[in-house]
Amino acid sequence: MSYRRVPFDWESRKQWLEIPFPIEEYHARVAAVRVRKAEAGLDALVVHGAPGWLNGDVRWISNFLTAIGNTVVVLPADGPGR
Repeated sequence: MSYRRVPFDWESRKQWLEIPFPIEEYHARVAAVRVRKAEAGLDALVVHGAPGWLNGDVRWISNFLTAIGNTVVVLPADGPGR
């Protein structure tokens, strides 16, 4: 598997920050997860993803596509996820 390096300038990386749905959908997804998290008494949620079919949860909450290795998204009780 070969991947071309993406330059670090903003214009080159901007396309990777676009999401395939309205930003309101993203906010609704995060809000829904936070409601369920609060109902379960959790302070934060850790979402794990890996290449292939193991990437769905990370892709759904963040639109990040794991190509190599593992991905972890931390969604705290409030504020932005990391």
